[in-house]
Parts: sequence; structure tokens; C-alpha cells
Amino acid sequence: MSAQTNTERVAGGSKPKRTKPKTSWIWQHFKEEEIEQNGIKINVIKCQVMNDDVPCNVTYQNTGNSTGNAIYHLRTFHDLCKDGKIETDVNKIDQLNKISNKIN
Repeated sequence: MSAQTNTERVAGGSKPKRTKPKTSWIWQHFKEEEIEQNGIKINVIKCQVMNDDVPCNVTYQNTGNSTGNAIYHLRTFHDLCKDGKIETDVNKIDQLNKISNKIN
């Protein structure tokens, strides 16, 4: 995975200001966007995990450095963690059912 780098325009200048590279694992599953809400531009992150061939698209305000809400979302709603898919009892039961259906 390559690290993403953000750039911001410096007020009154033409050179972009480089910010810290994004190294968190959440950036494999979220993308950054700028939206306008009540005439104010807001930076958000949007979940790109696919649910039944449709992206989740849950959106969180991106205030800068914290990835806690995104991590919570990925673990709670998609059973994902830094190392990949979390094995839960429900996942194991689903896998066993699929295997059982193929045998029968």
C-alpha cells in the first residue's frame, strides 16, 4: 500500500502546503471529499466498502488527525480490522452453511 499525501493551498500563495502522509489502514476503505453544507465547505471521509454491490457511503466529518470513528465503523459494520476480515461466529456459520449447501 502506498501512502497518500494531502496538499492544501496556502492563503495568498500559490505553493501548496504539504501535510503528513496518510498511513492508516482506513484509507484502503475511505476516500476524502469536500462537500458544501449550508454554504460552508466541509472536508469529509466516505466509506467505500461494498454492500451488495453498492458502496456503503457512510460519511464522517474529517477534522484532520483522528481515524477513530472510521475504525469503529469498519469494525462494527463491516467486520474489518487492520489485518483484514474479523472472524466472528456469524461469519463461521455462514461459511459452514455455504459449504454444506455445496455438498448437498
